[in-house]
Amino acid sequence: MKKVILALTAATLLNTIITPVSSVARVRGFPGSGFERPDVEFRQERQLNRLAIVLELSDAQKASIETLNETFGEQIETLHESMKENREILKTLAEADPVDSATIQHVADAQGDLFTDLVVLRTEKHTAFSAILTQQQLEKLEEFRTVIEDHRSIDNQEVSG
Repeated sequence: MKKVILALTAATLLNTIITPVSSVARVRGFPGSGFERPDVEFRQERQLNRLAIVLELSDAQKASIETLNETFGEQIETLHESMKENREILKTLAEADPVDSATIQHVADAQGDLFTDLVVLRTEKHTAFSAILTQQQLEKLEEFRTVIEDHRSIDNQEVSG
């Protein structure tokens, strides 16, 4: 009888530990989890639908935001691809024998420039996005962001703790 109780207790403990960890992997889209991250267009559409509900966006506002996503999305995606290529080049250069410090410095500088361009583009997109919304919608969005940030910090504490 003691062995049965011990086995059930062990199974319960394992289930309590393994299930949340595998759920986090699925939710976050870790490679090999069977739940890969959705593509950019899907995430943007889902985000726009949520914003439309929360902020009560008009059809004209939704159309403007879709145009904004398309315009900036292509530019941002191009920068992301260039940054990815640079990371691969840097990885190859770092593993080379002998190490070419001058080339590494040049590629690293280019990576920094790309990151700067990305920050500028995101700032321009944020400014254009804010111009589409009314003052009341901006205030509601700020409240929504606070709730989301609080929720994410709780999630991160649970995962790391």
